[in-house]
Amino acid sequence: MTDHGSTYYANHPGAEQENTEFRKTLDALGIKHCLARINRPQTNGKIERFFLTYKTEFLTGNFTCIKDYIKHYNEQRQHMSLNYKTPKQVWDDLKNVKWFRDVKQFRDNRQRS
Repeated sequence: MTDHGSTYYANHPGAEQENTEFRKTLDALGIKHCLARINRPQTNGKIERFFLTYKTEFLTGNFTCIKDYIKHYNEQRQHMSLNYKTPKQVWDDLKNVKWFRDVKQFRDNRQRS
C-alpha cells in the first residue's frame, strides 16, 4: 500500500503505471498495489505505527541518527507481529523459501533481457 505520492505512483493524468520499476517489481512478485485514501492515516496503519515507534524510541536519545535507529528497528528490535522475530530474520527466512527464489530468478532474468 502506498499513498498518492509520485515516488511510487505516477499520479498525473496519462501516467503509464506499467512502465515504472516499482510496478514491474510488484508484477514480478505477484503483489497487488493498493492506494491509501487521501488524508486517511487509518488506511496506512503500518507506516503510521512505525512513525509512532520512531517518535517514542528514537527520541529517547539512544540513537545518534535515523540510520542507527532504522538498523536497530530492522536488525535488533523484536516485533510482536512477526512472532518476536526481527524484520531481518523474517527476510532471511523468506529468502530460503523456494517460490521466493524462483520469483527472484524470474525477475533477474527479465532485467537482463
